Amino acid sequence: MPFERIIGAAFLHPDKGVYSLPAPARHGQVSRLVDACYPETKHANIDCEQGFVTDRARFVSREEAWELVALEMANTPHNPLRHYPRLENYGGPSVPKPNDRGTELFSEDLW
Repeated sequence: MPFERIIGAAFLHPDKGVYSLPAPARHGQVSRLVDACYPETKHANIDCEQGFVTDRARFVSREEAWELVALEMANTPHNPLRHYPRLENYGGPSVPKPNDRGTELFSEDLW
């Protein structure tokens, strides 16, 4: 079975559902999308959890997304992750590791 892949940055609103944009969109762009959808609510994005959507139509938190990418990297060490342009050269001198922020994934880590 293929790995579950991250396909876009997303916000999860507790009442209004998931808002996402496909790669290479960043979380800041999704934040502006949420605010544009609710102009009567100042800073509607503040109530949202930031995360990602997968190719299985699932919202995952930054932590869950990190685990998905780490699992794929660990199990395909000689296969570049071309669907994540920033990680294609993972392990090389220019990209020694995906990020320096611990176990949370950021869109900047992928594309």
